[in-house]
Amino acid sequence: MKLVNLLDDEIEAEKKQRVKAIHNSLQEAAINGSAPSLLQILQQHPQILNTLSHSHSDTPLHLASLLGHSAFAKLLLNHNPNLTSHLNQQGSSPLHLAAAKGYVDIVKDLLLLNPDMCLVWDRQGRTPLHLAAIKGRIGVLAEFVRVKPEATRVFTSTGDSALHLCVKFNRSLEALKVFVECVGGDDEFVNWRDSHGNTVLHLAVTNKQLQIVKFLLNRTKIEVNAQNANGFTALDTIFHGPRDVRDMEIKESLRKAGASRINETPSSTYDPDIVEVSPLTQPLASQENGAKQPVKKHKNIDWLGRKRSALMVVASLLATVAFQASISPPGGVWQDDYLVDSDGNPVEKPHNVGKAVMAYFIGDGYEQFMVYNTIAFLASLSIILLLVSGLPIKRRRWMWIQMVTMWIAITALTSTYFLGLIHMTPDRVKGTLYQVMKVSVLMWLALMGLRMKLVNLLDDEIEVEKKQRVKAIHNSLQEAAINGSAPSLLQILQQHPQILNTHSHSDTPLHLASLLGHSAFAKLLLNHNPDLTSHLNQQGSSPLHLAAAKGYVDIVKDLLLLNPDMCLVWDRQGRTPLHLAAIKGRIGVLAEFVRVKPEATRVFTSTGDSALHLCVKFNRPLEALKVFVECVGGDDEFVNWRDSHGNTVLHLAVTNKQLQIIKFLLNRTKIEVNAQNANGFTALDTIFPGPRDIRDMEIKESLRKAGASRINETPSSTYDPDIVEVSPLTQPLALQENCAKQPVKKHKNIDWLGRKRSALMVVASLLATVAFQASISPPGGLWQDDYLVNSDGNPVEKPHNVGKAVMAYFIGDGYEQFMVYNTIAFLASLSIILLLVSGLPIKRRRWMWIQMVTMWIAITALTSTYFLGLIHMTPDRVKGTLYQVMKVSVLMWLALMGLVFIGNAIRMILWFLRKFGYIKEKVKEASIYIGDDENDEL
Repeated sequence: MKLVNLLDDEIEAEKKQRVKAIHNSLQEAAINGSAPSLLQILQQHPQILNTLSHSHSDTPLHLASLLGHSAFAKLLLNHNPNLTSHLNQQGSSPLHLAAAKGYVDIVKDLLLLNPDMCLVWDRQGRTPLHLAAIKGRIGVLAEFVRVKPEATRVFTSTGDSALHLCVKFNRSLEALKVFVECVGGDDEFVNWRDSHGNTVLHLAVTNKQLQIVKFLLNRTKIEVNAQNANGFTALDTIFHGPRDVRDMEIKESLRKAGASRINETPSSTYDPDIVEVSPLTQPLASQENGAKQPVKKHKNIDWLGRKRSALMVVASLLATVAFQASISPPGGVWQDDYLVDSDGNPVEKPHNVGKAVMAYFIGDGYEQFMVYNTIAFLASLSIILLLVSGLPIKRRRWMWIQMVTMWIAITALTSTYFLGLIHMTPDRVKGTLYQVMKVSVLMWLALMGLRMKLVNLLDDEIEVEKKQRVKAIHNSLQEAAINGSAPSLLQILQQHPQILNTHSHSDTPLHLASLLGHSAFAKLLLNHNPDLTSHLNQQGSSPLHLAAAKGYVDIVKDLLLLNPDMCLVWDRQGRTPLHLAAIKGRIGVLAEFVRVKPEATRVFTSTGDSALHLCVKFNRPLEALKVFVECVGGDDEFVNWRDSHGNTVLHLAVTNKQLQIIKFLLNRTKIEVNAQNANGFTALDTIFPGPRDIRDMEIKESLRKAGASRINETPSSTYDPDIVEVSPLTQPLALQENCAKQPVKKHKNIDWLGRKRSALMVVASLLATVAFQASISPPGGLWQDDYLVNSDGNPVEKPHNVGKAVMAYFIGDGYEQFMVYNTIAFLASLSIILLLVSGLPIKRRRWMWIQMVTMWIAITALTSTYFLGLIHMTPDRVKGTLYQVMKVSVLMWLALMGLVFIGNAIRMILWFLRKFGYIKEKVKEASIYIGDDENDEL
């Protein structure tokens, strides 16, 4: 036998090698987009495309979609349309890749065959539409909206809508218009908040996207005074973010639309209990790459918070199954009384109508079945009760309680399942059943206790080996980039054509080429993967940052040609590529920025410095300053811009004794010579406190000729501290004290019920289903015949009618109680559903309490129904065990209800005390945070 096994293994290995060789040929054909090669392979191996669905790697359709080979992709789809639904290791379908790359023809073909794939998340919780929005692929977005308009209403796993993504990733206004025109008058979608409570207007204002701000205000019904998790309106974000010359126009547009600041708004509109937020440090910098930055951990976004809807559904289904098993136990119930034989003598095995058959023949088994089923039922209901209780169950200890309770429910239901199988299986086939049970129990224990350690170890080993191979290739790439060796790069790309599509947070080959000035190497990289332009390293620097700082004009031109928007992106220190060029005095690079993207000159550093300030601060030549002045023309506001300390560029030039720049500013610009900084000093004042210099007399004379005066000669200050606030990066104490004193109001209208209404609807629907089923199929079943007279025609002692409940004839009081409690559960569940679909304003606190109490009533009534059904079907001889189970269950249930009641009572008391001023309101940190966890990798 060993020899046969060895031969079989050898044949199998040879077969796998042949299949692998065919797959490699397919991959090569897909990379090259060679339709003739594909046809030749399919002619020789017509079933080869059907074997691709069994792996988790990229299929030829993935590669064709990534590289834009539309004819090749169409040919693949003609032979195997099922390839559209295949996901790779990143959870991406071919539609994800084609949408991200913007290949409209391929997207059309994929949507034609499988439009539902545009609703599928990848591993990072993004649909193909989200990727198209992130990349700004307008043609693809229009196609999604045409074929599957409901895809626009699917959100990312972090709660971002497509509108949020367009604004966060600084895409064009046209992309935003596609969605707004699609949703029409859907105000709820336009006003959707992300996980930090920010509407799309908050993001647009923070990112200084003036066109988008005006579009939202004029063309949509955006709530201009909506408040985020920190209680900030869109107008507030101007004052708490970095300063910009565009702020005045944005502020004016918001004011015209009726916007106000937090201290001017009477009430909040967002519940800060939803999330805890971190301060905004970089509105644009890290969004393309998900760069790491210190973000406070959100206490309430834990496992339970993210998965509570799914947990609610699972618990409801488990409770439904357990309830059904209790009123319809394995083997059913007796349909007649059998107490005496035809001669009137007591029978050996009597039974009563409506009692569980299992209880008479397997008494111990029925007791075990009942105990485990009750545990599963009560554990499931406990989870539901905790989720709808209104208690703050978003902390780690609650997560563990819920998780352990779910384990108990699932394990108990599994035991119930096998006990039922044992009862219903004849002895002759129980051997097979026991084998199945043995294997199942071992697998279950392995799953619960060991968590498949062997599989994890194997996966880890494969993953480590794969990472080592990729690391070796990356090292070769790095070496080629350092040397600027184009032949080495071509050789690597020929062997590993997808290597440039793998990203990390370290320097890419393009970073190195841009840093070292290898322009030919950089151009070759850009030809193979233009998306490398948007990759940020650990310092938050793009290749454009490095090339601009070094002054490599040719590389800067190539980078700007492919992605001009990167000149607006901050690094970790809050500087754009233009700022670095200004700091280094790279005049050729500055001229190129001004030519391609003149609006980049109006972007300021995170500390509020303009490009003019940087030129003067770092003592760069006058020519660098001239580039900016000629660009802005007569823009007096830009020339007179103040930094975080209120200094104009003239203040800095006088302080640094830069005589040429002072004369240029006084003679060639409309600089305010008597502008005062945060200390109230004019430019002339800065000469006297500073070190004395031989140039002081000439500077003073130039200033006097231009009409400059000292502070004691100036009638009033011209510096408005409300316009230019102290930056948190240069004066941390000032802003922190301000923020600490500013109370953040709680938002009342988006509460638990508003956020979780879908899950509540599911639970109420399941409870109503269970109660309805119990009413038409009560415990004990229904009589199957009329029995009014005996064979002699005389009235019988216990008559009954066909179709009537058996339980009603023998336990009249019990049946009445069963139906009363069941009806209460049914009507309470329907009441919740009715309120949810009524259109009433159920987003206020009083509605939340009504819904919560109604759910308590429904769950408690259903629990009572469960136990009444069990009591009826259980014979007297095993009722002792049942009563013990009931006693323990009732005590646990009362304890749980008491906990919920006391917890909510305490919350209500605290609410009243805060409302009437006996307890101070909790103060939140006054900051906003724009989430940028989205990674642009596929």
